[in-house]
Amino acid sequence: MFIAKPVARTLAVAACLLALSACDDKSTKTQEAQPSAEQAEVLKYNEYIAAANMTSASYGKQLAEYQKYTQPAFDGKKKMDDLFFTEPLSMGRIKEHLDKAHSMKPDMPELDEPARLYSEALAKAEPVSRDMYNYISAKTYKSDNGAHGREIQPALLSSMQTLVAAQANFFEGIEAKDRARIKAEFERTEKGTLEHAQMGMVYYLKESLDAAGGVLE
Repeated sequence: MFIAKPVARTLAVAACLLALSACDDKSTKTQEAQPSAEQAEVLKYNEYIAAANMTSASYGKQLAEYQKYTQPAFDGKKKMDDLFFTEPLSMGRIKEHLDKAHSMKPDMPELDEPARLYSEALAKAEPVSRDMYNYISAKTYKSDNGAHGREIQPALLSSMQTLVAAQANFFEGIEAKDRARIKAEFERTEKGTLEHAQMGMVYYLKESLDAAGGVLE
């Protein structure tokens, strides 16, 4: 099973620096009613970053934990006692950020389509996840001997598997976009300047983190 990498921490730093560089030496443009094309791109990108930052753990990890600790109880392979299911608190908020960013200009083909699929997967997974959370939290599985859990489990597993793939695809798009933007900003800045040093630090730090991540996987 693919479990998405925790990209949010490095993305937040990169997005902040990119936002600062986009606004540097453009004081006249801040007076305009409409943002410049570059500023509009940063605003949209940061909205996608907000969506990526809202998950402390990947849905792949949540699904793996469910399959390890809870599914066996509904499958009759372990005692049905003290079951746990994570409340889907962030699903709706992530979808809001994705939908907002998707509606913004300019178009970002590398992110807009993955974001649309991620949003659709969230929309399908949230209701059944909420149902399972309420059912397990109320411990109703003890009174009906897991009947409702067994009934909704196939839909839960199917929707979560789709969500895991959609989240991973979205994160991969974010990573690719992030890396390309940082490299472009680094190469754009004049050598010997503070801005060039700042972007170089971010660029090489991200390259090092990506390399380290590959070794640890």
